[in-house]
This record gives sequence, structure tokens and C-alpha cells, in this order.
Amino acid sequence: MRANRRAIELVVAFACGAALVVVIALIAGLWNGESTPVILNTDRVAHSIESSIRSQRHLASSVTCPVDIVQRQGVVFNCQAAVGTHEFSVLVTEVDSAGHVVYVVT
Repeated sequence: MRANRRAIELVVAFACGAALVVVIALIAGLWNGESTPVILNTDRVAHSIESSIRSQRHLASSVTCPVDIVQRQGVVFNCQAAVGTHEFSVLVTEVDSAGHVVYVVT
């Protein structure tokens, strides 16, 4: 009888611990309901920044952004833009979980 009670206590403790991990992940926004996080298409972000520089400043540029950035609202990262021999940091902020971003040259 005592062994059965101990086994039940262990199962309940495990279930509570697993539930707590899920709740923390959901609150932190780290889990989108899939087994792997959605990764932002940073090549598209880089091309968008290049297009903005071309249309607003009439300058050719080369932009590189980091890879493996999670697609989630509020994520902030830096890309590097090169215009001629000058390099600039571009601060990128994800405005929603659909991959929309805003950016500013810093």
C-alpha cells in the first residue's frame, strides 16, 4: 500500500512539474505550439533594408543579418549595412509574430 502511494505521489509531482514548464514557456512566449520555433527569414529583412536605402537615399548597399532569429514579437537584433566603405548598424525590431519588422540605422 505504501509503495503504491509513493508511486502516485511521484507521478503527480512529475505531472505538476511538466505543467509548470509548459506554463512558463507560454508566458515567456518561447513556445508557439509547435515542436520547433519559427525562424525569421532574415534574408528577406536584409533585402528590405537594402531596398529602403536604395529608394530613400539612392545608394547601393549590402546588408547582412544574423541567422536563426526566432520569429516572435518584441525580438530585437542588429544587421550590418555597408554603403561604399562606410558601415552602419541597423537595429531591427519584430513588431508581431508574423515576421513584420521595423528598423532604424543607428
